[in-house]
Amino acid sequence: MAEELKIFLSDVHIEYKHNKSEFQRYVTRFEYIIPDDIDCSRGACHASVHTDEDGDYEVRRRKSPVNKDCIIIEHSLGTELTDVGLQVWQASLLLCDFILDNVQLFKGCSCLELGGGVGLASITMAAFANVVICTDVGVQVLETCLHNIDRNCNNEEMCKPIVRELNWKKDKQGTKTNDSTESTSKFDWLEDELDLLSNVDFIIAADGDWPFLLLFQLDFLVVLISSVD
Repeated sequence: MAEELKIFLSDVHIEYKHNKSEFQRYVTRFEYIIPDDIDCSRGACHASVHTDEDGDYEVRRRKSPVNKDCIIIEHSLGTELTDVGLQVWQASLLLCDFILDNVQLFKGCSCLELGGGVGLASITMAAFANVVICTDVGVQVLETCLHNIDRNCNNEEMCKPIVRELNWKKDKQGTKTNDSTESTSKFDWLEDELDLLSNVDFIIAADGDWPFLLLFQLDFLVVLISSVD
């Protein structure tokens, strides 16, 4: 008797009625709002704080129209454990909220995302950062992430995240020279991208495998950064 397939479903879509026997792709629009009192004219963003005559903070009521945009993400529902990176998770949405609420912190930065999945947080960060490197493992996850980045990061107002494979359980990652003609993965690291890692301002992650992240990933980054200094 065949063993029943164990399916994992994202907390974002837990109420959605779907066919557990089908691994379909879905496209979801994630709308977001950037605060309209953010001033980025001096190279760094500053949110305005308003008080009344008594010194109490005034609540800024949202006016219409608002500075609204959306990110269109292709993703899966109900995957096996090895493919959960193809789903959108609540922690990723919370991370996106944090980025949008702290634009002044991330403006013009360089950022590395660990376990980026379908790329939602990296695409959000790309609207404000100068360099974003989105990493994960598995060709299907990386291809989906790259497709979502191509769909959303296609204007001059935002940087285009670099998508690379980063396996936390491997001591050595795939690398290639910039002019390499060998048959290698397009998600291998280029030599000059190692220099980008030495100048990363922020490392972000949502729903990460924290034991492996602490034991492998951070050690890998320290060694890698030390090797290019």
